[in-house]
Amino acid sequence: MNTLTALQPVRVRLQIASKHVLAPVLVAIAYYAAAQAAFWIGTLSDKIYAPFWPPNVVLFCTLLLVPKRNWWLYILAVFPAHVVAELGVGMPASQLMVAFASNCMVAILNAIGVRWLLGGPPWFGTLWNAGTYIFVTAVVSPAISAFVGAFVQILGGGPASDYWTFWAYWYIGNALGNVTLGPVFLIWFSQRP
Repeated sequence: MNTLTALQPVRVRLQIASKHVLAPVLVAIAYYAAAQAAFWIGTLSDKIYAPFWPPNVVLFCTLLLVPKRNWWLYILAVFPAHVVAELGVGMPASQLMVAFASNCMVAILNAIGVRWLLGGPPWFGTLWNAGTYIFVTAVVSPAISAFVGAFVQILGGGPASDYWTFWAYWYIGNALGNVTLGPVFLIWFSQRP
């Protein structure tokens, strides 16, 4: 009996640790699956730009729902999923890293903006909240991160003179995912009805 009591704290600690490991792994799997879905839906001929990029929505919703002190863990967890997905379409390392930086940027800016302006759920409880969500996630954050994302195609040999076209592609890919899938995921995973 004393041995069981002595082991109980270790068992409890292992259960807590497994929750902290399992959740980021599940998010990484969801990120990878979302990337595959984007590739399946279709990319343009260069296999770099996707007109709809749900992995960023997965990361954004995760960051919005988990404590800020754990963000680094989820970002670290999705990095291998990002690498595997992008290497699968032949993206070189320099482009892959810039794309990941841009993906993290839009997810972090979205999460910070929504938390700061709206707090917690319900994020869509009023017209003001829904409008604020759209302003942050479909206007401001994708626009800022597209300044970095546009360089992905330039690093791949795209002409620098087409920077604004690349910027627009990156912007639309992020904004579209945020306004279509973001609300669905957040309503589904929020604790309040």
